[in-house]
Amino acid sequence: MRTRLIDLNVSQASGFTTRKVNGNKYQTNGYEVVLGIKPVIGRNFNWDLNLNWSSSIRKLKEIYNGNAKFGNLVVGDRADSYYSTVWEKNANGELILDANSGLPIRDPFQRKVGNLDTYLEIWFPEQVQNQRFCNQC
Repeated sequence: MRTRLIDLNVSQASGFTTRKVNGNKYQTNGYEVVLGIKPVIGRNFNWDLNLNWSSSIRKLKEIYNGNAKFGNLVVGDRADSYYSTVWEKNANGELILDANSGLPIRDPFQRKVGNLDTYLEIWFPEQVQNQRFCNQC
């Protein structure tokens, strides 16, 4: 578990706007799998191909000073949760329209709409070496 620095507001009479404290505690869980193959091995030419598959999720485990929330987050939430203003909808999921303008009505509360970090990353790095074009290979 890691502790991250956070900014706390202070009185402007102090000449500063915030102070840094050892704040919230986060826990990161993840995995990484790497597979490497050499499809071509020659006297003058080599080709290395890799597959890298990884995932990492950071969750909020403890909030500074025992507070119930940190922004929109509560203990157990993913730290990369993304909140935004959305339109109000009825129980059937249909937009609620303003009677005067006919435009959708904004929800007064921000709602979680997703996460900023990817759940899964896949990379295909490769390396090609050709002795004819490389003096140091």
